[in-house]
Amino acid sequence: MKRQAFTLIEMLVAAALLAVGVGGLFSWIQQSRRESADLYATHLARQAAREPMEVFQPFGFRRVQEYSQHPLAEFPLGWKRLTAEAPGGIARPAAVTGFLRHIALNEVEQDGLRGIRVRVTVRSDSGSGWWSLPETLLEDLVLEHRE
Repeated sequence: MKRQAFTLIEMLVAAALLAVGVGGLFSWIQQSRRESADLYATHLARQAAREPMEVFQPFGFRRVQEYSQHPLAEFPLGWKRLTAEAPGGIARPAAVTGFLRHIALNEVEQDGLRGIRVRVTVRSDSGSGWWSLPETLLEDLVLEHRE
């Protein structure tokens, strides 16, 4: 009786195909994890940029116009490294410590309307973090209300 079995060549070909498949799977998982981390970092950066917007909008035109004279410690004008503790004692994710935030206020006027442009830029600190984050920029306008 003749026995049927796999030859050494067949086993090596099968092992090579399996290795290519497993390698592709690991590569796909690694790419997926990297993209997930980048999306998470982008979300955190947008949240960090929205924080000052939510603070300045209710202030109104006059208070924002005079903001540089009495800035809040958490929202200074210019660049600041973010910390894991947000205003009011709310904890942020630790990943935000790899971000820098820049706040700029500029007066604008057009067609008799005056306002303050609030411009917030968030970027990752060079050399820190596990993501590739492009600069995030948000702008808002606080208008002067006339009665």
